[in-house]
Amino acid sequence: MTSILKSSLVDETLNFCIFLLFSGVYSFGLFTTTIFANAGQVVTGNQTPHFLSTCRPNYTALGCHSALQYITERRACTGNPYLITSARKSFPSKDAALSMYSAVYTVMYVTLVWKTKGTRLTKPTLCLTLVSLAVLVGIVRVAEYRNHWSDVLAGYLTGGAIAAFLVRI
Repeated sequence: MTSILKSSLVDETLNFCIFLLFSGVYSFGLFTTTIFANAGQVVTGNQTPHFLSTCRPNYTALGCHSALQYITERRACTGNPYLITSARKSFPSKDAALSMYSAVYTVMYVTLVWKTKGTRLTKPTLCLTLVSLAVLVGIVRVAEYRNHWSDVLAGYLTGGAIAAFLVRI
């Protein structure tokens, strides 16, 4: 009887250690994904689809008489400066990257660590649900005109690649 209790205690301790390792690497991956997405947004400076409505440029005060004129002055935008800065950061989509990272990393954890003894559909259903929710985040970002589809796709690739890399380590 005591050997069964010792074996059970060892299994619980091992599962707790694996969970701590999962949590630590998961947190590191979230920070890494955030840093990569922020760096990409600052370096590229792509504008969001709703940039003009956020910027609210004053065309007449700038003297726009030609369609070929390029405006270099910072006073072109009359909107909220914080929102304008935020609207200049579109590529890659940070929301899509973080959601895909979370989904892929959790799916890999569930697939590799969990041992289910009842139904055979528990793990596939959970994995499909997580990935579907991550894809839904990107669809909502495009539908609300917060990101272009290419921004969301780049975010998916960034988050998925970081998750796959961290699980392989």
